[in-house]
Amino acid sequence: MVVTHNGDKRICIQIGLGHRAEYIYLTHPRWRELRLKKKNLKQIPEVLCAPDDNRLWHYYGIDGSLGSILFCMARYSFLPQKQKEHLNWICAPIADALNLYPSSYLYFKNPSGPSAPEMYYTKQNQTFILGAPFDWIIQKLNIKEIDVIAVDIEGFENILFSNYSWRIRPKFIAIEYHDKWNHVTRIPTSVDLAAREELMGNELVKFIQTQGYKLIRREGTNSRYRKYAKTMELQFLREDLCD
Repeated sequence: MVVTHNGDKRICIQIGLGHRAEYIYLTHPRWRELRLKKKNLKQIPEVLCAPDDNRLWHYYGIDGSLGSILFCMARYSFLPQKQKEHLNWICAPIADALNLYPSSYLYFKNPSGPSAPEMYYTKQNQTFILGAPFDWIIQKLNIKEIDVIAVDIEGFENILFSNYSWRIRPKFIAIEYHDKWNHVTRIPTSVDLAAREELMGNELVKFIQTQGYKLIRREGTNSRYRKYAKTMELQFLREDLCD
């Protein structure tokens, strides 16, 4: 992991990249111009686009799939080296409780040292990490403030946010919310789906609002996984930044 102090940078963390890593455009020198010209780009609130704030964006793309990481790295290989210096790719499943991630996400071999996550199991003499808690990743990156966090983790949103310490309160939160886990056949049978789904939907919105946020967008999305789950875009802005 690349350690950074973000006093002179703005931080965007995207968890769950798919094949696009949509917020990477923020690292472009003319990102404000791109944002206005290309309406299909993921938007951030105007309050974060002040023209007198000249700090550069530093982007962290986090995904539990090595394939997604490599695909995004190849997709954006055309970017100039100066822009690439503001990109960090982190291959780490985000999980905050044992057995909550499908087994296909378990691939890290032989964690060692006192800083390794304490969520792992051994199979055929190999040790696999189940997931790194979000707080643990932030601590390792030495991040002091988060400007933007975007999350698309296939129905595990409630786990991430309900277990997050909120020690650092992001200015803007964008979530692709799933009303249930998409790939239901891959979920361990030990997980009580009904109990988990009770925390989702309106309960997730209310929970984030209690952390000092205002819901500024709630809109359904067209998902290719419609037969598994409904999805919607949820956006929150920290209350002290609202009009």
